[in-house]
Amino acid sequence: MATSKNRVAYIHDPEVGCYYYGPGHPMKPHRMQVAHELILGYELHHKMTCYTPHKANVRACVRACVRACVRACVRACVRACLRACVRM
Repeated sequence: MATSKNRVAYIHDPEVGCYYYGPGHPMKPHRMQVAHELILGYELHHKMTCYTPHKANVRACVRACVRACVRACVRACVRACLRACVRM
């Protein structure tokens, strides 16, 4: 019986630890960041493939979602950015 090695890969976004999604949210960015630090600390990253996602632009979002939804998201982001700039 031949043995085969399992290939392991994971996706890590370096900015994931910068966000907080609120209590009860299933995504735990701090835990994901700690897991990545453990992987690096134990040098397990040499035995697996680590992918870093790229930022999606509006064109990529339109391909994956309804145009009206993307337009609403872009407008909401622009308003949030303008409010943040006014506060500064």
